[in-house]
Amino acid sequence: MAFLDIWHIMWIFIYFLGAYVLCMWLKTKTPQVQRSVIYGLILINFVIHFVGPAWTRDTLSEWVLHVSMLNICAVLVFVSPFLYWQQDRFLKPGWVYMSIIGALGLLIFPEYAIGQDPLSFHMIRLFGQHALLFFVPILMIRLDHVKLRWRDTWTSSVFLVMILITVIANAAVMEVLGVVTNMRRINGAFQWHPGSLATVVDWAIPDVFMTVPFGPAAGDAVYWPLFYMLPVFILFIFPVTLGINAIDKGLRDWLAKRQ
Repeated sequence: MAFLDIWHIMWIFIYFLGAYVLCMWLKTKTPQVQRSVIYGLILINFVIHFVGPAWTRDTLSEWVLHVSMLNICAVLVFVSPFLYWQQDRFLKPGWVYMSIIGALGLLIFPEYAIGQDPLSFHMIRLFGQHALLFFVPILMIRLDHVKLRWRDTWTSSVFLVMILITVIANAAVMEVLGVVTNMRRINGAFQWHPGSLATVVDWAIPDVFMTVPFGPAAGDAVYWPLFYMLPVFILFIFPVTLGINAIDKGLRDWLAKRQ
């Protein structure tokens, strides 16, 4: 697969067409049916997360690593069955925003898919699970199961910090269990360093967050885990959240005028 090749474009098409078709179909159903279908999508994603790697991983350690909370979207899949029923004014909107951002992240930065066989089981599972992750919050918003409010936009950044702390803790557990020998090699959420995205985000990161401040290695180049991402939250995540709200409001206003 290559960036914006036919396979990449196909998955972009599936994301948005799938969400549209599901939304149009569920609009004719009762709220109970709508909730059942949405929760069914969540549970399907949850099961695939655990069962899918069994076909592509050779050892138990590899399976444990890849079903753990390895990255942002893995954490979202883990918590979705529980947060769906929550009415908390912080957790619910934070989860909704980050599910959209996390799912779209694979489409915008398909780093893990570049150079892979687009028809392999792993690639189909990867994009399929992210599509399910995308469908759920979109359906919840469009079917009025959740209301986006401007004052809730801050929750995405705070929720992301909570996710990254969870990912770092998971990496530490994987090292303690002997699944990996160096937890810094687990960088699925860019919690240790930006990897291939460095050219995109380095300009926004203050030098203080990219150097050792004191000690024998003072002055050496190194990203501060998690802290280096704080400017990224402000410059990228928060505006994207505002954009989601703006699109939702604009679409609602347009549909209201048509009625």
